[in-house]
Amino acid sequence: TQCEEPICRLTSLAYNMADHVFITNGDCLEYARKIGVTRYTPMLHPVDERRIAQIEGRHDELRRELGVRHVFLCTLRHDWAIKGTDQYIRALPELTGSLGRDFRVIMTRWGADLDKSIALAESLGVADLIVWSEPLSRRKLIETLKSADILFDQIALPHFGATAPEGIAAGIPVIMSYEPASTEWLVTEPAPILTAHNAVEIAAQVLRALDQAWLADYRQRAAKWFDAHHSSRLVVQGHMDAYRRLIPIV
Repeated sequence: TQCEEPICRLTSLAYNMADHVFITNGDCLEYARKIGVTRYTPMLHPVDERRIAQIEGRHDELRRELGVRHVFLCTLRHDWAIKGTDQYIRALPELTGSLGRDFRVIMTRWGADLDKSIALAESLGVADLIVWSEPLSRRKLIETLKSADILFDQIALPHFGATAPEGIAAGIPVIMSYEPASTEWLVTEPAPILTAHNAVEIAAQVLRALDQAWLADYRQRAAKWFDAHHSSRLVVQGHMDAYRRLIPIV
């Protein structure tokens, strides 16, 4: 629904008065059309794959510290309605049936529903399976991402933002409620994301992502997709092409 708050109306006015607009999220096209934006370019979030490649993970060290075989990373804010973070907590009992308790999920302490998430984990008997972290700096986030087996992204929306592509760039499997149709106007080939919408589907996709044969194939597909559809080279070129059309050459 269209927001009528002053900040929303000012934002809408700014977009309408702009010479050009870059739209980065799959769900924003519909809203842009509703507020009358006609001059726009689809433009994915910039992800610096070169920096991701340069930062080393702590795969073995982190597992020794936690005393487990598998580590999953969930950087979602705890806003259940918008991000579906609770679904990952609800999936933990299901996962113990397949993995025992030989895993941990790193979650960050932020979001309006943080206390609800902590209480939910305790009520389900899985509080010990969650490692709580403060929000991470960019470098620490990449280091932790490259130390994880799987990245848990949003389970409430059908499109990806910047988080899933960072996982893909790092060669880490990503689980989220991705529906390719939501981003086909941004990218011509569906991203190699494992789709899940609830706790049972999350648990099933975790087991798939841990399969070594599947993982080897995924890493090849991930590298190919990222280079063809989301590389920093493409993002820079897209911006430059738009600027050339808009700015007269003197």
